[in-house]
Amino acid sequence: MKCLATFDLDHRQHRTEDYSYCATDCPRYFAAIREETCIVSPDAVSDPRMNEFAESYLQPLGIASTLDVPFWAQGKLAGVFALECTGARHVWEDDEIDFALSASNLVAVVLKPRASAAPSRKRRTSASVPSNSCSISCLAPSRAA
Repeated sequence: MKCLATFDLDHRQHRTEDYSYCATDCPRYFAAIREETCIVSPDAVSDPRMNEFAESYLQPLGIASTLDVPFWAQGKLAGVFALECTGARHVWEDDEIDFALSASNLVAVVLKPRASAAPSRKRRTSASVPSNSCSISCLAPSRAA
């Protein structure tokens, strides 16, 4: 997975992050993201589903809490819509979880036509587009993930 875009609410700005993770590097996370509707983690650093990111991502950015929702296209994991809180731990409320689930579902709907058109587009652009592309303000898996 590669982080393609982030919106920083504190600074009110979009930015591109250069974080990439393979399923082999974070097996507990990838197992959880494939098996659970969402990962609700008020204490991400100590959560076994999230703590594989602690040293390289969570702690350097001061991320205390995460809410990760997978989205699917054609029955395959297409990406993850993620909400993160920095500073103090945050207990995710039902309306926040509902929002993340709805946003993830919307992304899946948007990707449906894209996924069906992908094979012909992939042939034309395979030299210029990385295999781990996808998505909006979320994490996107490589084809191997």
